Parts: sequence; C-alpha cells; structure tokens
Amino acid sequence: MVMGLRSAVLIMQHMIFLSVILAVIATEAVAYQANTGCRSRCGEVTIPYPFGTSGDCNISVTPNKAFLNTSSIEIVDISLDGICLAAALFLAGVWWLYRKLKKRRKIKRKQEHFKRNGGLLLEKKLSSEEGSVENIKLFTSKELQTATDHYNEKRILGRGGQGVVYKGMLHDGSIVAVKKSKIVDQDHLDPFINEIVILAAVDHRNVVKLLGCCLETEFPLLVYEFIPNGTLYQLMHDQNEEYPRSWDIRIRIAAEVSNAVSYLHSSASVPIFHRDIKCSNILLDEKFRAKVSDFGTSRSIGIDQTHLTTQVQGTFGYLDPEYFQSSQLTEKNDVYSFGVVLVELLTGKKPILTSGSQEKKGLVYYFISSVDQNHFLDILDPQVLKDGQKEELVAVSYLAKKGGTSRSFLPC
Repeated sequence: MVMGLRSAVLIMQHMIFLSVILAVIATEAVAYQANTGCRSRCGEVTIPYPFGTSGDCNISVTPNKAFLNTSSIEIVDISLDGICLAAALFLAGVWWLYRKLKKRRKIKRKQEHFKRNGGLLLEKKLSSEEGSVENIKLFTSKELQTATDHYNEKRILGRGGQGVVYKGMLHDGSIVAVKKSKIVDQDHLDPFINEIVILAAVDHRNVVKLLGCCLETEFPLLVYEFIPNGTLYQLMHDQNEEYPRSWDIRIRIAAEVSNAVSYLHSSASVPIFHRDIKCSNILLDEKFRAKVSDFGTSRSIGIDQTHLTTQVQGTFGYLDPEYFQSSQLTEKNDVYSFGVVLVELLTGKKPILTSGSQEKKGLVYYFISSVDQNHFLDILDPQVLKDGQKEELVAVSYLAKKGGTSRSFLPC
C-alpha cells in the first residue's frame, strides 16, 4: 500500500510538471510574438498585451497599428489552447489516479473479506486430497450482485435466523438461490468452511445442492440450486386451495425427508447432523418432491463419534427436549424433529398449538396423548381421513408417536 501511494505521488508530480511545462511553452509563444515594449508583470510571470507600442503599456496612447491584428489573435488562441490542454491532461491524470486508487482499495477490501470469511482455509482444503471437491465454485461478488439485481428486495425468497435468501440468475441463464449469511463467528470459521466442503460433496436427490460460495464480500454468500414450489410449511399452512394436499403427496414427502435424513446420518462421506429439520426448511420442486435445505446450523462429526456437546440450536416446537436439557447433540435430535414434521403432515396443524385461553402447548405431546387414549383419528386432517386407508393411518400415527418418544428410529 505504501509503494502504491509513492507511485501515485510520483505520477501526480509528473502530471503537475507536464502542466507547468505546457503552460510555460504557451506563454513563451505569446511573449515571442507580441510587442516586447508592452508587458505587464505579475510576480514572476510576464503577461504580454498587444495593446499598443507605448513602453509603459499606456493603453490611452494611440497605437501606430491595429493591436488586434491576425497574428495577435492567433497568439492568444495558441496560449489558451496550451493552457486548456495542460488542464485537461492534469484533470485526466487526477481522475485516472482516483480510479486506480479506488480499484486498489476495493481489491484489498475483497482480499480482507476473503481471508476473514475463511477463503484461505477453504482453498487449502479444496487443494488437499482429502477435501478435493471438483464441483464447488468460488463466485465473484460481481457475479452474484448482477445475478440478484444488486440484492433487490423483490428477489427475496425468504428470511431466516442464518440470513436472507435471494433468487438469482447467472450469466448462463441458470436460476439459483443466493443465501446472504450473517457474520461468521471467527471461533467457528473452521466448522463453517468444513460444512461448505462437505455439502458440496453431498449428492442426494432429496437434499438441496450447494453449487458454490462467495467469500470476498462482507457477509459470506452461499449459492444453491433453485427450488421453485416454496416450502412444506407453505403447502401445509397457507390458505391456498390450489396446493395439492392429498395423503399420497404427504406420505411421499415424509418418505423423501426420511431418506434425506438417513443419508446425512449414515451415507454421507462424513456424518452430518442437520439440527433444524422443520417444514420451512423442506423445499418442494416442480413435482412437489421434498428437498431438505438450510444447513446453516448443521454440524459434521467423526465417523467414530456418537454425539457432540454444543450450544443448543433449533426451532421451538421442533426441538428435542432431551437435547435441550443435556446439550448432547446426536442423530436422535434430527429424528425427533422429523417426527414433528410427520405429525404436521398427519394433522395439518402447526407444531405449537394455542388454546382458547391462549395457552400454548406442543403438538407432539397432544398427539401422543391422543394415540395413547386411542382417539387420534379425531385430530387427523379431514383430507387425510378422506384419502387414506385406516390401517395405513394407524401405522403412520404409531410411527410418529415412536419418533416423539424413543427417537431411536428412522422410517425408510
């Protein structure tokens, strides 16, 4: 940076020197052509005036010849042209210097953001054999700014605890979802970068694909495939009669989410605990197939590990009570959250119920109590009762109850 400033100062000095030389040349041209007997001094600069022939430059003296003759006008023109040229060159030099310094500052700021957001750590992992991922892309800030129309609010797909998601279009015409994350805690930088590498390697039809990231901005940006039909929460709870809510679609979505969670726990290159399975984190594609999304709070563990002790994170209503009490993160926590989703699909109700007295209670406990008392059919969604076979509804209901109690299962 010091060398850059020195270079800038040197260039500025050269521009000033050039301007002075041009001005002097122009002035000397006038001095050479003008009447030498008529000068007016101003400091060290002699400015000639072709006003007359009087030695004291008395303009009241009648000149022997016309003072505004052709040659004098040309001399004035030459002088003005030289000064204007020098001024133009000087201003152009100042503008060029300003743009160059601004560009350098911008590049340096991007480099600082890239380093702070873990870019160097990510490059190291990607270049190593262990973390080599061919299909991850490092996007530039300009690419994503253009893709999202400068993060236009009209492009917002959703907001969450981990950031804002925008709809974007890349230069090749492909549609993506750009997640603008919140500031990454420096203490958790390594896990954050690990998640990028891990999720870039995840390849499952029911998990949203991470395409790449951008770390040269103030806030890290993650780029995912775009899923067009919103979330499972919208499907279940928005007052839109056009949404397909048949039992066949619900049970298929449940199976797809189950497959995704099972894959993350058992089949991914490194086991992943999602930590926030809920209806608003389950996206639906053009055929209403489920895709688990939002891995902002996810954690990966070693293959030989069974749990982690972490700060409790999740969403009220989906949060495993045992995890809340012990801070012991295990795969059972995701299973419990999946059980809540399953109960939502069965009942069409939100995970937190509000009674007439405004008293709030969890849907899971209410559902388990209904199953134990053998009147759970009374709280199932009318659409489910209409479409589903009783034996099937009973089997799925008991499965959901098991998820809310023992949490030691995952249906296939």
